[in-house]
Amino acid sequence: MSAIKYIAILWFCCVSCSLSAINWQNDPILTISSKTHDQSLIAKFLQETFESLGPTSQRNLYIQRERTCIVKTSIRYYLRNLEETNQEYEGSECRTNANQKFKSVLKARSNIHELVHGHKDQTSLQLENILIQQFEHRQNLKDYSFYQFDDLDYNLECLLGYQDLMQVKLNETAIEATFERVIDVPDSCEFQQLFRDFSGQKRDQVAIKIPLHGNLYCRKGKTSTCTRTMAETRNSRFKLFFDS
Repeated sequence: MSAIKYIAILWFCCVSCSLSAINWQNDPILTISSKTHDQSLIAKFLQETFESLGPTSQRNLYIQRERTCIVKTSIRYYLRNLEETNQEYEGSECRTNANQKFKSVLKARSNIHELVHGHKDQTSLQLENILIQQFEHRQNLKDYSFYQFDDLDYNLECLLGYQDLMQVKLNETAIEATFERVIDVPDSCEFQQLFRDFSGQKRDQVAIKIPLHGNLYCRKGKTSTCTRTMAETRNSRFKLFFDS
């Protein structure tokens, strides 16, 4: 077993122990109901659940029903797994240099980390905030700080010689949390009238990633996000300087 994998296993055990105050098998980490959240959010979950059950001409059935359809609906999130992950994102355009006389300078897009994590829905943000608070309140996890991007080197310059293929990459370490989502739909929504097999409860899994830190680096050569065809057809602009 590699040292990194061993450390990751020890860390996950530590995380599991640190969350011992939450019975993560039985107690929801978040419950959404009309008492705690806007009814429009619950209506959105109901609509998505309704449409996932199968085709029907009455796609807005529950909206027609009595108010208890929304009021009695609940959505619960149970924490099922925590693990440390690494993922790479595109930090710049994919570029090649077709000029034999000059080299090309490639830099990362400004604030690329904000673009990567800037589009989260209300529920994902709430789950994220709950987990971050759990980490902060446990002494043995206070060394794990989230969104530590102050040291990202946005002055990094990748040099491309003739016919080189290059892209700036953001390599990021994050905590990935997997939740079981349980949506309890009351009889007043009358989903069962159209879908006889529906038990009144829908279960699925959702996952979120909360970044810890990352680094920018120059990735030379072909990757899944950078091929010569991509670089040549996108016609990227770039600065040139003379290589003396």
